[in-house]
Amino acid sequence: MSDTSEPPPSRGGCLKPVLIFVVVVAVVSIAFGAMSSDDSDEGGSLGYDEALAFFDADEEWPLTTTGGEGHCRSGGAVTWEVDGTEYALNGVAKQDGYTDITPIWKDAGGGLRVSIGPLIDATQTLC
Repeated sequence: MSDTSEPPPSRGGCLKPVLIFVVVVAVVSIAFGAMSSDDSDEGGSLGYDEALAFFDADEEWPLTTTGGEGHCRSGGAVTWEVDGTEYALNGVAKQDGYTDITPIWKDAGGGLRVSIGPLIDATQTLC
């Protein structure tokens, strides 16, 4: 007696479209994650006038420019943005590649700079 019946259909045909779908979803998720992670404000932004409220009456504004906006970026990086350039206020921001604050950090004389601590404290409230 010979068996002329056909073998059952293979399930491999169903797995291929599922695998392609999973790979596409993974690639799209990674792409959107990369676009939005580093420059996102975690807690909004802080204006110049709001930052000034963190300074005592005897403390001087530490930058050579007035105005600007503070940001808390992902990972705790805090920055101060002036005319479209974001300057690093802490080590995390510096490691993340934000512009060095030194060119706009006010000189206090004798090789010292005006304390930037109150500006950092103000901006960190956003984190």
